[in-house]
Amino acid sequence: QPVFPCPPAMTSKYPNLARRKGNSSLFLQKTMKEHTASMEDPFMKTIYAQTFDPQAYIAYLESQLAMFQGIETAMDAQATHPLLARLHDPALHRSAALHTDLAAWRTRHPAPTPGPPRAGVDAAIQAYVARLEQDAQDPRLLLCHHFLQYNAVLSGGQFIGKLVGHKEGLKLGDPGLLLYQFEGIEAKKTHARVQEYMQQLDAIELSDEDRTEMVKCMKIAYGLTLSIMQELYKMSPREGADYAAVAKL
Repeated sequence: QPVFPCPPAMTSKYPNLARRKGNSSLFLQKTMKEHTASMEDPFMKTIYAQTFDPQAYIAYLESQLAMFQGIETAMDAQATHPLLARLHDPALHRSAALHTDLAAWRTRHPAPTPGPPRAGVDAAIQAYVARLEQDAQDPRLLLCHHFLQYNAVLSGGQFIGKLVGHKEGLKLGDPGLLLYQFEGIEAKKTHARVQEYMQQLDAIELSDEDRTEMVKCMKIAYGLTLSIMQELYKMSPREGADYAAVAKL
């Protein structure tokens, strides 16, 4: 399902979306393998099982903030570019919500001393940010990061949010879960917003060469996202659960 992570690890609707025609279908089909790997990542399985370590989840939110802050800064600077104008939507921005969520989680779960090792996580986050900064110089590649990260949260964020909220005694819309709540989009209409996004992406004129370069970029972004998730799991390994076991809950 998450990072698409929310990673690209957030939604089981992915195969259905991939049956569309156009740019969106091509990108989804060509990254299906990476998407599946993100769903099966051990850290994501601790989310499904609600066994995740709070400090690892805080580090996860920090990774999300680094990604979205970078994407939003770059998108705002290039908002009128023909390749980006259709998809630039400040209503989707996640940075402010993530700042609020992080403050709530740090209050609920102060960092212990000593805390779990996180040098690997910090290095993995920086690797993603460095690649994002490089890709942001090319609007086609910036679009790749935007496509993956926002659709991750739109497609499966509420499912993840409900699992996290159940463990923490929070409900969607509470500080701590604002990442998964989009202002102006009702809880049951996020799928419609994904469809709108896909239609906007399909309307963008891309050459075969553009699409080939963009698929390469998306695969790299997935790999960097998976590296972050692997380091998150190393912070505090916990028993997890398969997505299929909780998808119908």
